[in-house]
Amino acid sequence: MKQQDGRYKFSGTVQNVIYHICTYRDRIVVGEAVDQLIHKHFNMEFHYLFGGLETIESNTEQPPTVIRPGECAVIPKGVYHGVQADTVERLCFSLTIEYNGNCENPSASDYHRIYTTYHQLREVQVVQDRFLSQMMEQYRAISEQCDLFLSAQKGLLLLCTALRLMELIHPAPSEEVREKERGNDITAINRKQLIEEYISDRFADSAGITGLSRLLYLSERQTR
Repeated sequence: MKQQDGRYKFSGTVQNVIYHICTYRDRIVVGEAVDQLIHKHFNMEFHYLFGGLETIESNTEQPPTVIRPGECAVIPKGVYHGVQADTVERLCFSLTIEYNGNCENPSASDYHRIYTTYHQLREVQVVQDRFLSQMMEQYRAISEQCDLFLSAQKGLLLLCTALRLMELIHPAPSEEVREKERGNDITAINRKQLIEEYISDRFADSAGITGLSRLLYLSERQTR
């Protein structure tokens, strides 16, 4: 974690997706009245409340968003918004995601889903989650520590929090949906060749229709 222009930056790379985490020098604001501040960010911004109430108004069509303790507001990048609160304790940080090309690992689809959510989110979202609260409490407990190890831990906590929020906003598809998607992908492959290879490899074992239907991602009726 390094200091640049009064801010702390943390960068992590996972499967060709780069996440940049940024927080202000005074990361946790305690007991401070927040005036009506209008600003725009070119990255996604997060407001987590430990105490008090905060209202966010944006230039979108949605009504004002009220955040309560234990909740986190996810503000899309590029959205003008105003913040108003009295006597709050909160943590503000932001996220930038860059995608460096394709990744051959199948799990890269999850990272691409997060990347898509980052770019397509248009309205403020409010999220409440037990694991999210636990991570934020850990962050608050070590927020004033300057130890190098704890600084790295703070960066990782913010990164994990941001990814958890993105996951809650746009959950991963169920295994059933994934199976269907894999079945759609296989339609582009020569099914005849797959069938011939399956029967050839299992001829001595009396190859059954059930295993073949699973290979083709079809029902047994369709396979017949």
